[in-house]
Amino acid sequence: MERTLAKTDSRGLALQGRVNEYIAESVADNTKRAYASDWRQFAAWCESNGFGSLPADSATVAAYFAHLADSGKKASTIDRARAAIHMAHISAAVTDPTAAESVKKTLQGIRRSVGTAKTKKAPVLSVDVEAMVNALPDTTLGVRDRAIILVGFAGAFRRSEIAGIAIEHMEHTAEGVKILLPKSKTDQDAAGRVVGIKRGRKPHTCPVRALEAWIAAAGITSGPVFRHIDRHSRILEGITPQAVALVVKRAATAAGLDPAKYSGHSLRAGCVTQGAINGASVTNIMRQTGHKSSDTVQGYIRIANVFKHNVSGMLGL
Repeated sequence: MERTLAKTDSRGLALQGRVNEYIAESVADNTKRAYASDWRQFAAWCESNGFGSLPADSATVAAYFAHLADSGKKASTIDRARAAIHMAHISAAVTDPTAAESVKKTLQGIRRSVGTAKTKKAPVLSVDVEAMVNALPDTTLGVRDRAIILVGFAGAFRRSEIAGIAIEHMEHTAEGVKILLPKSKTDQDAAGRVVGIKRGRKPHTCPVRALEAWIAAAGITSGPVFRHIDRHSRILEGITPQAVALVVKRAATAAGLDPAKYSGHSLRAGCVTQGAINGASVTNIMRQTGHKSSDTVQGYIRIANVFKHNVSGMLGL
């Protein structure tokens, strides 16, 4: 059992507070928001059913997971709820009910019952990206959205990484632009990494030209590159990661694509998939995406190459 600092000692309380702060810093901001939402739902369920939420006992947690499964929630959603409950108890320095064997067995049964396959949004390929940016209007909003889509696709950026790009993080060169990501999902120690985006051959789909056009049109000299634009075309504060998804869906709709199939992640997934189709090596794809493990990248490559050397075409049918 984890030892906690004495509650009666004021110095112990202060130190425990610092421990809790560092625990909170161990996860990304987007994850914190997701955990907070999951925790509120768990606490509300406990209150409505007369159970304690902090600390919660293992029977309560197992029952909650069963409730989520019976309500049609996916295994991935339930696992995130488990992580949120775990983090809340660790931060409060009380016994973690999710570590109980009964809870682990419940989760194993849920995974077997509902499955663990994730429903992924479709990647956008180069032909889709070209259709999307060609469908955008020649307005301030259209210029911004064109830059978001092309830079996000070419850089294989996550939504949060796109929203976090700042003027101070960029270096323009003859070959293209270098963008520093001070911190990302797989770089929680904030070591930072630089992503290069080369100038394209086609003027209307060149990500560097699109980025330069947006910066010039918006007159941005410092701070966030991508900004919110109100209905009066006024350029305001930086965008949120969620806004990136809306940009992709709006452009997909304009291009005659089904917006339900696409999300902000479609840009990153599309870069990996198109790169694999065009023969990019796993090493070079990972250098662009920043993936620490090749497993995720290999999954996209398998999908991209599903018809390459496919045995069904060797059956003489």
